[in-house]
Amino acid sequence: MLNAPETLFDRRQPSLRSLANGLLRGLVLGGVALIQPGAALAAGGGFRVTASVPVMCLAHADSAITLTDGAASSGKVTEACNKVGGYTVVATYRPLDADEHATVVYDGVQIKLPANGSVVLHTSSRATIISVAYSVSDVHVNSPIDLELDAQPA
Repeated sequence: MLNAPETLFDRRQPSLRSLANGLLRGLVLGGVALIQPGAALAAGGGFRVTASVPVMCLAHADSAITLTDGAASSGKVTEACNKVGGYTVVATYRPLDADEHATVVYDGVQIKLPANGSVVLHTSSRATIISVAYSVSDVHVNSPIDLELDAQPA
């Protein structure tokens, strides 16, 4: 007859198992006191743990998005946000001179960059992680322009 391999916490080590369970209980109960100091233990020895997850949003291009005169470029942007209500991706850059212009196609939508140095590229109404294709064309700039991407919770 084949026996299952012995583990560190098997029947042959009851004191080790008891120690591990006691440490786990101590950590959990100590954590409850830190997380929710006013929480009282229930009569049956149970407890309630509450936690919150911080909201985090990001937009990260696979390479730097730099606009140079006459050059076209393309790539992918990873968008990630855990905000249930969604997020907005914004590109910021130096303000354009009167004779400068460029066009970005972001997730299939053509966007002419406004002169003020900021443009909304994408808005999502839900939490998600996606990869979005972009391309830059029709670029006339007097000096290179770096597009910085930022995702903000809605």
